[in-house]
Amino acid sequence: MKIVRRATVNDILRLKAFLLKSKLEVSNLEEKIESFYLLTNSNDELYAASGYVIVDNHVVLRTSAIDSNLAIEEILQFFRDILKNLSNQGVIDVYLCAGSESSANFFSALGFKRLSSEEVEKILDIFSNQSDMPDGKAWLGYVFN
Repeated sequence: MKIVRRATVNDILRLKAFLLKSKLEVSNLEEKIESFYLLTNSNDELYAASGYVIVDNHVVLRTSAIDSNLAIEEILQFFRDILKNLSNQGVIDVYLCAGSESSANFFSALGFKRLSSEEVEKILDIFSNQSDMPDGKAWLGYVFN
């Protein structure tokens, strides 16, 4: 059985190794560790990680790494659980920047909608104090009801 949970300081070393394996940025991970969700099993083996930044009640998903052996349904459930947890924290919307068309299509299956350039500008303005915002092909957003 797989479990979605927040990362803790005890996860720093293996999360760093997991992200590096996916060729993702790990600088300042110690400062950001609690803004990661992890997908683990009952033996605490790591299968997926997704980092985010929150400003007021808005979230941008920034860094995601997925084990290549994970089934698509498990990946979808991982992100559904993240959205549920964020909603329970009072988040009103979640944004991400897809690096490819296939990523954009994947997140569309979860209910994310493509954003117009005007909407992207608003998001970037909200997160203007964040130094490492993602840069990709398509911005998508998910608004909780």
